[in-house]
Amino acid sequence: MKSKGDFVPARTNWVYYLTRGIARLIFRLFFRLRCYGCENVPAEGAVILAANHTSFLDPPLTAVGVKRPLRYVARKTLWGENRIWNKFLDGCNAFPVDQEKPDVGSFKVMLRLLHAGEGLVLFPEGSRSWDGALLEPKPGVARLACRTEAPVVPVFIEGAHKALPRGKKFMRPCRIRVYYGQPTTYTDVGPGQDKNEHYRRVSDQIMQRIAELGGLEPPRRIGDPVQEDA
Repeated sequence: MKSKGDFVPARTNWVYYLTRGIARLIFRLFFRLRCYGCENVPAEGAVILAANHTSFLDPPLTAVGVKRPLRYVARKTLWGENRIWNKFLDGCNAFPVDQEKPDVGSFKVMLRLLHAGEGLVLFPEGSRSWDGALLEPKPGVARLACRTEAPVVPVFIEGAHKALPRGKKFMRPCRIRVYYGQPTTYTDVGPGQDKNEHYRRVSDQIMQRIAELGGLEPPRRIGDPVQEDA
């Protein structure tokens, strides 16, 4: 039986390249897709692409501007009883994770993939935004980045929320833009230091860089003081 850790090597996965090519064509024809800063994504070696999340379109949109193959972390409920659909998700380099109860095994697989020099598409917010606004980040992406010291490339996707917002089943034509920022490497803290607080700060830094790409204000954490205008 296939386990979570059994993957088809990205370099031989023809399903991934075929679906990415079709997605790129569709996005360019119907959504006038343009990608900027693609050269900021390292051509090889471990890398995390950290993007804002507003639509089911976000995973393929993050990949279409990048030449190298990437892995996706997707919510477990996308996998069901349809074997063909499940095989398709596997072929697209998607990996199931329980968003409500993330398990240690999934995190270890992501660590292994990064240590093996692969690229991961991750969404620091953890779930799709209802209104397109940036959400408070969860610590998972920061923890991975610090543990592996894999460079993090911030990605801002503009227009996906209008094309296929959360709760809608049908796409609407609109303009979509994807912006890739400069990679940044984060390090872990030493023994005796507060790792949770460190991951919180790194999470905020990652979201800050995503927000800057989109010309937005970063999300404010619950309990943080509100900055009043002078």
